[in-house]
Amino acid sequence: MYYSDFYEYLSLTVILLAALPWAAIPLAGLYALLHWRNSRLARRDTQLGLKFAFHLVFSVALVLGTIGANIVVMDLLGSSVSYGLPETSRFGIAMAAAGFIVAAASYWLISSHSNDQKWPATRRMFTGIRFVIGSGAVFISFILFILAILDEFIDLDDDFRVSGATLLIWLAFTALHALMLMRDTRRPDLPGGDGLCASCGYDLRATLATGARRCPECGEPFPAGIVPPAGADATA
Repeated sequence: MYYSDFYEYLSLTVILLAALPWAAIPLAGLYALLHWRNSRLARRDTQLGLKFAFHLVFSVALVLGTIGANIVVMDLLGSSVSYGLPETSRFGIAMAAAGFIVAAASYWLISSHSNDQKWPATRRMFTGIRFVIGSGAVFISFILFILAILDEFIDLDDDFRVSGATLLIWLAFTALHALMLMRDTRRPDLPGGDGLCASCGYDLRATLATGARRCPECGEPFPAGIVPPAGADATA
């Protein structure tokens, strides 16, 4: 590695570290919102901070991995044929690999070492944030795609393919998170749905069999359409 590259990466690291306190301000606001919501529940989520950290790492890694994949596609489609990979392609591959590996490890920690399934509020928040990021990227990519089409001197082997591929990548990213949001925000109004509390996401399938009329986690009343099984103690 040349000394110029070393100082370039060192300068970038210093800039990122200097920006961390500013990035912490909105993150602190998001955590405060989740903590306030959690404090209103009858039984609180004891792993809120842990899941916030896991989902933050997962979200950052997933977005950076997607950006890395986008860099590779843009570089390969926009470069002439040459021997070996361009420097930007190698950087994109490394960024995508690191991002997706860290995202996979974070997802494993979330799914196997937290109560994320019973308490989905943190997951919903970060899924929504990633959806907003993807939507912004789609909007910008679509503008560049339209500009490439309208360009009088368009090079169909370069600008058009690069902008089109970028648009498809972020469309897929955003569509995936839209599906995740729709899944996470379903409200089980009747038996036979996903069996989760509409307020906190607690699994109510076993609770219904006891005849209880409220969620044992947050105290949310069951919807009017849910009737306890015959013979169950309705006073629970």
